Amino acid sequence: MIETNYREALSDAHDEFTHLLAQKKAVDERLVALSKTITSLRNLLNGKTKGGNVMKITEACRYVLHGARTPKTPGDIRKDLDGIGFPTYQYRNSLASIHTIMKRLHASGEVESVTMDGKTAYKATSKLKAASGLELYW
Repeated sequence: MIETNYREALSDAHDEFTHLLAQKKAVDERLVALSKTITSLRNLLNGKTKGGNVMKITEACRYVLHGARTPKTPGDIRKDLDGIGFPTYQYRNSLASIHTIMKRLHASGEVESVTMDGKTAYKATSKLKAASGLELYW
């Protein structure tokens, strides 16, 4: 009898966990969409066009890393930059730029590097400067 109760409780907990993860994913996707909208509207109101960045790529990388819960590879960082609406398309080779920025931030002690699945990933340290120029609503 007790084992049956534990199994039911485990099943219920698993079902609720799965349901909450799906809700979290939907909320995260909506937050990204709203962030893009807010950035675009702010740019329009400030007279910015696709040719003008509100923030430089280094600041945007800092922003992404500051909110990261896990270390990020340069490819992850580029995906996150695209996700928040940063115009990576304006850079001829955005991934190479991100690699260079991460090496520079590592040398300055703002990030530390770790190896994940054979790739170098980066995580923020307490020395990571706050990103300025980007106010997204998370």
